[in-house]
Amino acid sequence: MKPPGGGKEISFHTDCAYIPWPEVTCWIALDDVNPQNGTLEYVKGSHKWTKFKDELDTNAFHAPNNHYQSGLQHAAKAEGLDTSNLNDLIHKVSVPAGGCAFHNGNTWHGSGKNTSPNWRRSLAIHFIPSSSSFEGKKVGYIYGRYQIVGSNEMNESFFPITWHKDGKRTKWLDNY
Repeated sequence: MKPPGGGKEISFHTDCAYIPWPEVTCWIALDDVNPQNGTLEYVKGSHKWTKFKDELDTNAFHAPNNHYQSGLQHAAKAEGLDTSNLNDLIHKVSVPAGGCAFHNGNTWHGSGKNTSPNWRRSLAIHFIPSSSSFEGKKVGYIYGRYQIVGSNEMNESFFPITWHKDGKRTKWLDNY
């Protein structure tokens, strides 16, 4: 959620730095979203990058201390890219309220400030295999809130199973 007139940036990151691969995200716009109100920004082809993904500061996700593209700068350099024209690789997505954008969990993305007089609200849903765990992840404060102390389990209360090839679903989803 980004309030009007200055809602903070979201640092460029990959979702798989926080949660297990394979992963796909459905990003749903609750308000009309455009570059002026801090829209989702994708880096073209970055889902194929192989370096730097696990070196992100997982606690600098919202309202970063550095420029919101600083992690992206490091990742692009590690991939051997010329970062002088990095903005040429960035695609700013306009999404109408109720619309959505899907992205691969390895895609670098972030968003700038909301400089408009309008709210920018969205919802992200991450789809991961039912066998996923927090094993080997620097979870950070966002997903760390959902990690059971002393366990790598991704509890179904927070990570419900929506589909499984044998038909299993998290029981409480039947109420929806």
